[in-house]
Amino acid sequence: MNLKLLRSHMRCWRLIFVGIIYICSAAACTPPVHADIEVEPVAFGLLSKDEVDGEGNPVLLEQTQEIPMGKGVSFGVQFRAKADARAGGRAKLRLIWHYPPPGLSDPSSATVLRKYEQVWQVNLDQKTTASYLLEQSAELIPGRWRVEIWQENRKLLAQSFYLTEQIP
Repeated sequence: MNLKLLRSHMRCWRLIFVGIIYICSAAACTPPVHADIEVEPVAFGLLSKDEVDGEGNPVLLEQTQEIPMGKGVSFGVQFRAKADARAGGRAKLRLIWHYPPPGLSDPSSATVLRKYEQVWQVNLDQKTTASYLLEQSAELIPGRWRVEIWQENRKLLAQSFYLTEQIP
């Protein structure tokens, strides 16, 4: 084998080796995928829409399932997502709000929504808030509202709230 061909082969193997190192280091920098996420409830109830705590979450005004129905009222659940793997990182979770019957009327499309669903990334080992702010008249639906936190097909948390009409 001549020297020129040998150098060409060595260069090729060097590029392959560098590529493997690059791929492996990129994989090490990617946030880990945690298979065993657990959710620890912290608090639930009426939340401030204006004040936040030291972690950037709405301040809990009152721990309760009974929510007075009115525009500007915020309620929800605060939790910590934890994993068996190393601390830190993020997890992809699914948030679902279930509306009470007859559902939430969408005036723009004339449809009735039974639930609202969103996929979001949460920081592990930090308090996170899943909240709902009543802003539209169509959202003022008395009855049982339920929030659920899911990881793929596993329900990690469920919390019910009962919206009641305010008595003057």
